[in-house]
Amino acid sequence: MQQTMKILVIGGGIAGLTAASRLATARHEVTLLEREPGLRTEGYMIDFFGPGIDVAERMGLLAALAAVHYPVSELVFVDGRSRVRAAIDYPRVRRSVFHDRHFNFMRGDLERVLFEHLSPHVERRFGASPETIVLDGDVVHVEDTAGRRERYDLVVGADGVRSTTRRLAMSRESVVMRYLGCHTAAFILTGVPEELQRDALVTLAEKDIDVGAYPIRGGRTATFFLDRAARPLEDRSEAACREELEGAFRGRGWIIDQLLDAFPGDGDVYFDDVVQVEAERWSRGRVVLIGDACGAVSLVAGQGASMAMTAGYVLAEEIADGRGDVEQALARYEARIRPPVEARQQRARRNVRWFLPRSHLRAVLRDRVTDWLMRSPLAPMLGRRLGGTSIDLR
Repeated sequence: MQQTMKILVIGGGIAGLTAASRLATARHEVTLLEREPGLRTEGYMIDFFGPGIDVAERMGLLAALAAVHYPVSELVFVDGRSRVRAAIDYPRVRRSVFHDRHFNFMRGDLERVLFEHLSPHVERRFGASPETIVLDGDVVHVEDTAGRRERYDLVVGADGVRSTTRRLAMSRESVVMRYLGCHTAAFILTGVPEELQRDALVTLAEKDIDVGAYPIRGGRTATFFLDRAARPLEDRSEAACREELEGAFRGRGWIIDQLLDAFPGDGDVYFDDVVQVEAERWSRGRVVLIGDACGAVSLVAGQGASMAMTAGYVLAEEIADGRGDVEQALARYEARIRPPVEARQQRARRNVRWFLPRSHLRAVLRDRVTDWLMRSPLAPMLGRRLGGTSIDLR
């Protein structure tokens, strides 16, 4: 018979919410600790596919995801003079490439869905993070920034690429932060520029940059910026973001200047390096890492959210399995998730050249090749390739 454990999940993002939900369903005593004062804002647009769809289906969330899905009409690729290079019928691609198992929504939309379906038995603690984590045999002592000191049978670190759990409980030498040579930014502006077609996701790729914009609910526009940069960021502040966007994107054509003119001044901006996390160890004693904390695939992989949900689900599966002790369950979880994570990391490192062409000619070729692939009989094969290594969910 499975023994009930007292479990602390650190991080209220996609991986943490999934793990907390599934562990509570298995009747463990679960506490969710999140450093932000509440749910995070919408962030940026993601496309959600791959094993995360299977997890969402098993958790009974497909209808909720369909409700927040943006029904994109077209994927439009333009040049600096706003001329269309390619226009792809998204519903057809969704059907032929992904068999309709593909969603578009804001990252925050997914977190909200997971939070709303969280078991009421999960204790939620916002506005605090771990201060100390001490491993002591089969228990873990945690003190948080709110001054609480408690013992847990298991601590799950789901607190992102700059994980505090990892820093406090794991060896720093066992982790590599692989910088992929680019920075990214995203923000939401009020209103929709006239140049944006209704329900079309429009993208401009030119030498060393990629910009996207899409109308979202409430008469607003979601933006996305990606630019090649030699070094990681030293400053991720709003002021630094504005300076970089001005230097890298201003005057590059299309509606970019208009988007930059609407840069928000309220601090609600996402700005970061594009990185991967390669951790030698995913667990130590009764502390385990999931999601970006141990295996960030990066946003250019296209399945970060999907893999985060899958990791949280598989971890709970292995703990519920009952074979062996907790540490053996953590080892089985890693054995199942690490190979598909590493495969997606390798693909993402190749994808950088696709997202950020080195010349105008390569940008034009990228858009036209994409258009041809999506229209060709090879489209279903492309879907299988994009889906990546399958993961067996029990």
